[in-house]
Amino acid sequence: MSDLTYVPNPLFIGSKIRLWSGSDEPKLKWIPRTSLLLNLGLPITKNIAKYNPITGLVDFLFENDLTEWLNISYDVGVYWIDWAPTPDIAASLSFNFSPTDKLGLFVESYNIFDPDAFEPENPNKYYTVYDINLDFGLTYMVHPHVQLDTYAGFNLYHTESILSTPKNNVFFGLGVTWLLHH
Repeated sequence: MSDLTYVPNPLFIGSKIRLWSGSDEPKLKWIPRTSLLLNLGLPITKNIAKYNPITGLVDFLFENDLTEWLNISYDVGVYWIDWAPTPDIAASLSFNFSPTDKLGLFVESYNIFDPDAFEPENPNKYYTVYDINLDFGLTYMVHPHVQLDTYAGFNLYHTESILSTPKNNVFFGLGVTWLLHH
C-alpha cells in the first residue's frame, strides 16, 4: 500500500505579455509568436507555505502553427522558490489542438532542472533534480475575453540524487484567464 500525500500548490497570479504576434509575410512565417510570462505564486495556507513558499516564474513562450487547427508551443525560463540560492530551469513542449474557436486541447511535457537543490532543513546537502512531467488539458472560451482551463498530469521521472529514485506524482489544476487588452 502506498502513502497518499496531498500537497496543494500556491495560488499563481501572472501576466502574459505578447512580444511578437507573427507576420503575414510568407518569408517570416517561420518566426514564432513570442510572449513573456510572469507568474507569482502566493501560499494561501500554512501547509502550502511549508512546502511552497513564495515562488516565481519568468518564461519566454514560443508558438508556431503546424496547420489551421494544430500548433506547437515551446518555452524556456526560470522558476524560483524564495529560499533557494539559484532559480531552477524550466522548459516545456506542447501540442495544441483547436477543433473549434472556443475549445482547445493540449498535451505537454513540462520539465524542471535544478542543478543545486537542497533541503531547507539541511542546506548543506546539495543534489541535482530532474523533473519530467506529462500533462493533458482542456481550454474553453466562455467569452471573447475569458478562458477557463483545466489540466491533469503525472510525473514521468524525478530524481533527487545519483541513485535516481522515481517519484510517483499526480497533479491537476484549474485556471481562469482574462484578456485585458486586445
